[in-house]
Amino acid sequence: MLYVVIIGLFLLSVDTANVFGNVIKITVPILTLVTILGFVYSFFIKGKQKFIFLSLHFVSICVISFCVYLSIALRDFAP
Repeated sequence: MLYVVIIGLFLLSVDTANVFGNVIKITVPILTLVTILGFVYSFFIKGKQKFIFLSLHFVSICVISFCVYLSIALRDFAP
């Protein structure tokens, strides 16, 4: 759900870049916290679903980390 809000605000924020920046500052920590908690919770799941949940949460952590890295690395690149 938060991904949809982020993408929707990105599409609507042509004139309101400040609002988009504030939303990102709020949602990225929430997404990171929920993903990490889900990853830890995945260790307590029994059965075949354990691997699926672990891999999906791990991929989500990697994507969030890479996006944060890109946002820091390319911060001064944009005009």
